[in-house]
Amino acid sequence: IRRIRMQCHKNCNKNGLCNTEGRCDCFEGWKGADCSFRTCPQGRAWSDIASGEDEAHGYAECSNRGNCNTRSGMCECDTLFEGNACERMKCPNDCSEKGMCLSLAEAAATFDGYTLNRSMHRYQEYSLGVSYGVWDAKSIYGCVCDPGYIGHDCGRITCGRQDDRRTVGGRDETVHLY
Repeated sequence: IRRIRMQCHKNCNKNGLCNTEGRCDCFEGWKGADCSFRTCPQGRAWSDIASGEDEAHGYAECSNRGNCNTRSGMCECDTLFEGNACERMKCPNDCSEKGMCLSLAEAAATFDGYTLNRSMHRYQEYSLGVSYGVWDAKSIYGCVCDPGYIGHDCGRITCGRQDDRRTVGGRDETVHLY
């Protein structure tokens, strides 16, 4: 009996090995029938079909929020996402340079029971708040505005809420609500 060796298309482009069935088994980082396409980084999927009860957000190329450039192996993320695998949401307008962009986990750690502690967000170590470790803890980001600024992107200036310091001769009053 004579053995016939199967040939693979383009010898798998030297990015894989030809198996006995004449198909390419691609090396890590390569895909396609002839191993000519690069794979892109994977991250937790922003949207997918649940794989079981309470089981979702499996790993997907470009986190299902970008397109894989199979020539470069790099993700081209949708507008609101960033990261090697499009695994993070961008902060709107980079917080207008008037605040810090924090993940849900970081924001939870600065929460003091009433509001995000705006003085704490300038430090690396957070010790006030709660621990948040769900799948999106390091994926969803938002702005924590510096004092004097508000809005989803910290782009608006707050109005004063105390007595106007320019007034003189006023008197304090107490109002009782029944």
